[in-house]
Amino acid sequence: MNNKWSYFVNFKLIFLLVFSMFINVAKSQNTLQLSGSTCSGNLRLNAYLESKATLKSWSKDGVILIGEKTPSIDCLLYGEGTYSLEYSVEGKSELITYEVIENAQGVVDFNLEPLLAAGVTIVSATNNSTENILTWNWDFGNGEKSTSKEAKVFYKEESTYLITLTATSESGCVYTASKLYTWTYKK
Repeated sequence: MNNKWSYFVNFKLIFLLVFSMFINVAKSQNTLQLSGSTCSGNLRLNAYLESKATLKSWSKDGVILIGEKTPSIDCLLYGEGTYSLEYSVEGKSELITYEVIENAQGVVDFNLEPLLAAGVTIVSATNNSTENILTWNWDFGNGEKSTSKEAKVFYKEESTYLITLTATSESGCVYTASKLYTWTYKK
C-alpha cells in the first residue's frame, strides 16, 4: 500500500512539474498577429505579450509612432512597412517585428497543368492572404465555369483563352487573378 501511494505522489509531482513548465513556456510567447484586411477597412496588428511584459513603443520602418501605447495598432493609418514593438520584461528590452503588406495583388493566384488528354487542363488556386477564402469562381474563357478550388476544363478549339479566378474572403474582400492560356492540340 505504501508503495502504491509513493508511485501516485511521484506521478502527481512529475505531472505538476511538466504542467508548470508548459504554462511558463506558453506565457513567454510574445508575438504579433495581423487581423482583418485592407478592403474591410480594419487591418490591425495585435501584440500578445506575457503578463510580465510592459509595452514601451511601436515603430514603423524605424520611426517611433508617438502616442501608440496600446497592444493593437491600426495599420491602415500608417500603411505598409516593417512594424516593430519594443517591450520590456523585468527591465530587459525586447523587440519583435512584423512586415505588413497591404497590396491585394497576388493574394490569389493559380497554376495551369495541361494533361496529355486532348484539351483537358487542370487549374488549381492558391491563397496567399491571411484570410480564409470562402468562394472560388472560375471563368475559363470558353463558356465553362466552376466554383471548385481545383477544377478541370476541356478546350475543344485551338485558341488563346483568358482564364479568370475570382475569390471572396470571409470579410467580403474580392480578389481576382487572370492569365492568358494558349491551347494547341498536341499530336
